[in-house]
Amino acid sequence: MREKSEPGDREFCRDVIERFLDRSWLNDGTPIGALTKHRIALNNLDAWLRKHRVVALTGASAQDVRALLNSPHWDAVALGCECLVSLVATFFQSLQETRFRSDDPIMTLIDQEMAVAAKRAFGRPAPRESRRARMGFHLSPAL
Repeated sequence: MREKSEPGDREFCRDVIERFLDRSWLNDGTPIGALTKHRIALNNLDAWLRKHRVVALTGASAQDVRALLNSPHWDAVALGCECLVSLVATFFQSLQETRFRSDDPIMTLIDQEMAVAAKRAFGRPAPRESRRARMGFHLSPAL
């Protein structure tokens, strides 16, 4: 038997999720029914990440979260939890506030998307081929 959990352990991640839900109930007054849905959703996301990305939800990088968002599993979990994006964003923000993590992968994704959008909006357009016909100028006789 192990005496204490490590950050990659399933039990450790479940404990972190439970602490997040407890804080949500105490600080925000989240109803018990919503907490149950949030628990199921976060544990399902953790299970998918462990299976497909070999990482716990608590340690997921921005790339791991992007893969999760793009997966059909995200859509399936979202059916049971209407505010899944908000829940996951709040979860990672809470991990940062409680100093469990120093970064927030959701904010990293937002920053990456904004950088791409800015590059598209303000970037230099690709050079276009000149397909103009040559203009021929002829000197006309002076009058």
